[in-house]
Amino acid sequence: MTKKKWVSMFVVSGVLISTLLAGCSSDSKSSGSATNVPTGKDPVEISFLTYDGTKNKDGKYLRQLQVDAFNEANPDIKVKLDLQSENDSVEFLKKLDLMSLSGAKYDVTALPSYKDYAERALKDLFAPVDEYIQAEGKSFEDVYQFTADVNGVNYGLPYNSSIYYVILNKKMLDEAGLPVPPLDWTWDDYSTYAKALTKGDGPNKVYGSYMHTWAEYRREALFATKLDNPYVKDDGSSNLADPVFKEWLQFIRDMEQVDGSQITYADAKSTNMAYRDVFFNGKAAMVFTGSWIAADIINTEKFPHDFTTVFAMMPRWKDSPEGRTSGSSTYNAINKSSANKEAAYKFMKFISGDGANIVNEFSTMIGADNTATVKAIAAGNEALIDTDSMLNVWNHPKLAPNPITKFPESFAVLEDIYNVETEKYMVGGQDLDTTIDKLVKQAEAALTK
Repeated sequence: MTKKKWVSMFVVSGVLISTLLAGCSSDSKSSGSATNVPTGKDPVEISFLTYDGTKNKDGKYLRQLQVDAFNEANPDIKVKLDLQSENDSVEFLKKLDLMSLSGAKYDVTALPSYKDYAERALKDLFAPVDEYIQAEGKSFEDVYQFTADVNGVNYGLPYNSSIYYVILNKKMLDEAGLPVPPLDWTWDDYSTYAKALTKGDGPNKVYGSYMHTWAEYRREALFATKLDNPYVKDDGSSNLADPVFKEWLQFIRDMEQVDGSQITYADAKSTNMAYRDVFFNGKAAMVFTGSWIAADIINTEKFPHDFTTVFAMMPRWKDSPEGRTSGSSTYNAINKSSANKEAAYKFMKFISGDGANIVNEFSTMIGADNTATVKAIAAGNEALIDTDSMLNVWNHPKLAPNPITKFPESFAVLEDIYNVETEKYMVGGQDLDTTIDKLVKQAEAALTK
């Protein structure tokens, strides 16, 4: 996303600023302290600013359902939903930045990603939350699967967990005599499954595996072996000499060219394959993808199929920790000028925890019981979703989503380099040693500019 220069915001007309202030300001009547939640007849009012206009099947806003549930359980606090730039996070962030410049009031705001959250935390827009967590006798790392750390301080709470896992066609698993993969399986196990699930030839061939053409599929082993940004070391220097890059590229290329168990990158790229169609049309038995796919599994009108989908953890790379996978979340943060910070924190904690089940989202809290969410997603669709395996993934006691939060500018630069050079290798236009050599040299040059 391209950021507007701060100076440009000062030329916005007075009419627009007035409109924003009227639409987004909190009408809280409380004059209590920043850390005390009032008790009495008049509840403290806090405003929840968001862009998320997602609705359930009955047409009700999911965030409003959470607000209503929180208000009912906490009569001393009244949260008001302030929906701005509905389902347009880019415009929402522009409005949020303008509000911050103009001094408009709000208590809690949603942020679409860690990057968006951290950028504004660095501009001193949000209040730290560590004191509230410490008052509960815990540390942030004790409670949440995702980091909110910005220069050693946590200014927000993650919510709505998204992870990567493997989906498998149960009919094909049964025909091959294979059990649901164990939680601690490895990528070598995955390769074995892929070969066993591959059958036929020519246009009717069914492949054991498919990995999409996004660059991330050419670096997935790093998310099992290295925390955070796979391209950059903790000191900001290039990590592209890490041998795991070479090992992983060789691994996925061998699945295509040696085993014949994975649809080739060249075929997927040249025909613009859609990974959903590949899986639901039965062209591949396994697909490594994100948890958003659950909504597509039960959408048989758009993706007709009648087989059951089984779920498995992202495999471990050799001796990497069990339960680690690529993942991401959204964030909530407290306005630094909020007069009701403790109430705001209590609401944010609810959204990240118990409030997730209300809207069939997955909690970002360590050890959260996601059973209700999984059962709600599968309700009426038990023939399409293997509930037990899905529960095993989401309730895995060692589940550890690994998001990218560090050195975002470096990541963007090196991602472009990595995409170009590894694609040459995947289509057979460049050998592996040359690919790695170019990656290392270009990365070092880019990071020293």
